[in-house]
Amino acid sequence: MFREGIQNNQYVYFKKHFDDSYNVSINFNDLFDMYSKDESEPESLIRGKFSRQPNDILSKVFQIRSVTNTRFSKMMNELNEETKKHFDYKYMTLDFFFSFKPTIGNVHHDGEHVCIIGSHGTTYYNFPSINSQVKIEKGDMLFIPRTLKHNVMSPGPRIIISVGFYVN
Repeated sequence: MFREGIQNNQYVYFKKHFDDSYNVSINFNDLFDMYSKDESEPESLIRGKFSRQPNDILSKVFQIRSVTNTRFSKMMNELNEETKKHFDYKYMTLDFFFSFKPTIGNVHHDGEHVCIIGSHGTTYYNFPSINSQVKIEKGDMLFIPRTLKHNVMSPGPRIIISVGFYVN
């Protein structure tokens, strides 16, 4: 499944792949609570430039990198087992991307293979080179090979779990 996506530079989509037993459904209170209690001190990033307007910060995309919360152990273990069948990687990371308002990201490709898991809200992943769009909601999973260009659009508040697989 992932191997074919890498070989063909295509995404692989799984509707409702993770059910409630995987604890992927989180809200903003859960996210802030996990962030404040995570002993690994994950790195936080705010993407984009800011104007001097005080309300501008809420229109940005936030990222919390390298989360180690045990709440996601079942999901991470399953992803580790499944991906090892398809490709080798050196390490994997768990990040959160979230926004409070509608956002549209720039077209880019990642330096690592990525599994996107819907956690809260709706997010659209656009793939301009193949003229395709995928809607991600709670429990959905999307595998994106590292060379596939895409951009992200969310019509409202959203939280996405991103698991990166670093091969080099």
